[in-house]
Amino acid sequence: MNDRKVAIYLFGYSCSGKSTTETLVRARFPGLYVIDYDVQKMQLSGYHRHKDSAYIKVIDLGFFEVICKTGKSVLLTSNLLDSEAEYLAYAKISDTYGYDLLSFEFRASRDTLISRHRGRVEYYKSIGEGDSVKTEEEYLDRINRPYYIPENTVTFDTSDTSSEQIANEILLLSGRAVS
Repeated sequence: MNDRKVAIYLFGYSCSGKSTTETLVRARFPGLYVIDYDVQKMQLSGYHRHKDSAYIKVIDLGFFEVICKTGKSVLLTSNLLDSEAEYLAYAKISDTYGYDLLSFEFRASRDTLISRHRGRVEYYKSIGEGDSVKTEEEYLDRINRPYYIPENTVTFDTSDTSSEQIANEILLLSGRAVS
């Protein structure tokens, strides 16, 4: 049994492969608690990205501390951090409760991201639901926005690395056996 407490932080632009990798990691990491920004935003009726993202970030940080108090390992798929100060709040909680905070950035080429976004929009149209980013113009605006990248972050290019390979690497760096 592995008693190492880890906090795994996955981040990158929408359509970069975080959710697919998260699913693989979750399946092979028993007892891992997941805090997902997208899940939290769905809990707020009438969620509006521009108006409510700071509120959801506060909730995510609070959940993070509560889970760290329990000693369970945690996987955080958060909205992109805008600043070092936001990251340091997570790092402080991690240090307080004896966690190793591991950061993993997901990237893909611009063309790959746009293609994946178009596929996602078509999928949501086919099932009669909307996506949080309605237009390609909004999506392009979002992927042009810079974000904070913590020191010692491991970066994966999902244009040419499979989610399975990435999940294996995350599990190894988290001290979990890869099966």
